[in-house]
Amino acid sequence: MRPAGVVQLVASLGYAFKDPALLVEALTHRSFAHERPSEGARHNERLEFLGDAVLELVVRHRLLRAHPYADEGTLSRIRSTIVNGQQLADTAARLGVADAVRLGPAAEKTGTRARKTVLAGAMEALLGAIYVDGGLAAVDTVVGHWLEDALADAGEGAARRDFKTELQMLVQKHLKEVPTYRTTEDRGEGHEDRFLVELVVEGRVVTAASGRNKKEATQRAAAAGLSILEVQWAGR
Repeated sequence: MRPAGVVQLVASLGYAFKDPALLVEALTHRSFAHERPSEGARHNERLEFLGDAVLELVVRHRLLRAHPYADEGTLSRIRSTIVNGQQLADTAARLGVADAVRLGPAAEKTGTRARKTVLAGAMEALLGAIYVDGGLAAVDTVVGHWLEDALADAGEGAARRDFKTELQMLVQKHLKEVPTYRTTEDRGEGHEDRFLVELVVEGRVVTAASGRNKKEATQRAAAAGLSILEVQWAGR
C-alpha cells in the first residue's frame, strides 16, 4: 500500500471511514494476505462479494427513480452499460485505486496492480466497506459521485427513445387510427411536474402522466401506454 495513494483515493471518494481497518481490508489483494501471512491481513474478497450486491441495489434504485416509466427490459439494458467490469475498472483508474491497492511482492512484479479484474474487485470491495461503515445512504452518495457521468449518459440514451412514435405505430397497426393526448392540468410555475397529460385511445383514457413540460408529460404518457397496450394486445 502506498500511503500517498491512499490519501488521494480517500479524497477522491469523498468519504471518511469511521473504521480505517475496513478501508485497509478493502484495498488488500489476496496476494498480499497469502504472501505475507505473518501480518495476519484479511484480503478484500469478502467485501467485494458484499459490494457487488450493494452496487446493484443502489444503481437499480437510482434507475427506477430516474426512469419511472421505463419497463424492465429497458432498465436492464441501461444497467448493463453502467454495472460492468470495464466501467468499474475505468472508475478505479480515475480515482487512483491502483496506487492504493496492497499487493504481495510477487504480484507486484507481474503487473497485477494494473489488471482490470483487480481494480474492479477493489472498487466493489470499497463499496462493501462503505456499506458496513456508513450504511446504504453513504454508498448511494458515493456511487452517485463515481458514476455521475455514466448515469447521465445512460439517461440521455433512454430519453432518446421516442415512445410517442412507437405507440402511434402500435395503435395504427391494431386500430388504423392514431392516439390522442390532452392536457388536463397546468399546475403553474414552481411545480416540478407542471403538466398532466392523458393518453386517449378509442375514446377512452388509457393512462396519464405528468412532466416539467408538455413534451415530457406526453412522452411519459406514451411510455406508460405502450406497456399497457402491448400487454393488452399480446397475441392479437
